[in-house]
Order: sequence, then structure tokens, then C-alpha cells
Amino acid sequence: MRSRAVVPIFLTLLLAAAAPGCGGGDNSSPIRVSCITLDPAAAPAGSTVVARQAAGSTCEMLQVELVLTGVTDVQTVEFKVSFDASVARYEGLSLTGSTLAAGGANVNVFEDENPGEVTINLSRFNSGVDFVPAGAIVRLVFGKATPADTASGALSFSDTRIFDSDAPPKEKGGIQWFGGTFQIAR
Repeated sequence: MRSRAVVPIFLTLLLAAAAPGCGGGDNSSPIRVSCITLDPAAAPAGSTVVARQAAGSTCEMLQVELVLTGVTDVQTVEFKVSFDASVARYEGLSLTGSTLAAGGANVNVFEDENPGEVTINLSRFNSGVDFVPAGAIVRLVFGKATPADTASGALSFSDTRIFDSDAPPKEKGGIQWFGGTFQIAR
């Protein structure tokens, strides 16, 4: 009797693994799995931080890259990211491709996580780095928090501060931050 239950479960898992966007299959497959993506907010030219979906994202894990444009001598970046916890689940961060970590620089990372928001502080040791024309600050990793086939929720920033490498550090002004909208869809 147990072997009969295993066969349908195995076939379901096999078909899901071959579904588009989940590591295999082609677009003609009748089975589709819901995926988490980010629709970025439109941002004007100038000194900005923009959230965008990074390469390497999968249906289950979304990498959101924060890109800083037009700012020199950056040593510390701190911010609070807020999101709908019923749609997205924060999984952590990565410095892969980060301009702050360029040249093998050590970066001190502080994270304080609460449901629907994470406070992050990133500080590069010894010197500042230029984000001209642009560069990645960090990648935030999110997973789906809902089994629903469709859902959406905002990604936004507050308490944003960027400091230079002077002693004592001076805050950089006039930088606008732009989030986006998480989408879960088939």
C-alpha cells in the first residue's frame, strides 16, 4: 500500500522539477510553478539607490540587488527595508558583486530582522569607494512566504543614510531610494 502513495508523490515532484523557471523543461509543459519576482519602481537620473532583480534569482529565491548611482567616497550604508511578510520572506544578504567589498575589502555587516522589516548597516573598513557611474551595494535574498499562485506586496526603504570616509564621517545628502513591488505569479 505504501508504494502506491510514493509513486504519485514522486511523479508530482519530477514534473514540478521540469516546470519552466524551475531548472528544466520547456515552455510547452502544462505544469507551471508560481515564482517570486520584483517589479522595480521607476527612478529618475541622479544620485539614487534602486532595487532591481539580480541575475541568479530562481522561482523560489529572489535576489534583489541595490544599485547606487553617482556617489563618491562611500564607506557606510545603512537602511531599513520594509516588505509585506505575507508575500515575501527575508532569507539574508550577500555581498556578491558588491562595490563595497571590491578589491577584497572587509565589510562589517549588521542585520536586525523583524517580521516585514530588516535594518541593515554595511561598513567598509579603512577607505571609501566610488559608485560612479554605478555599483551594487548589496544583494538581499527573499523567498516566497505564501503558497498562493498570485500575490503582490511593496518593497520600500526608510531610515536611509550613506556616510563618507572622513573622520568623523559625514552623511551624504540628496540620495533618493526606490524599491518596487514583489509579484508572485505563474
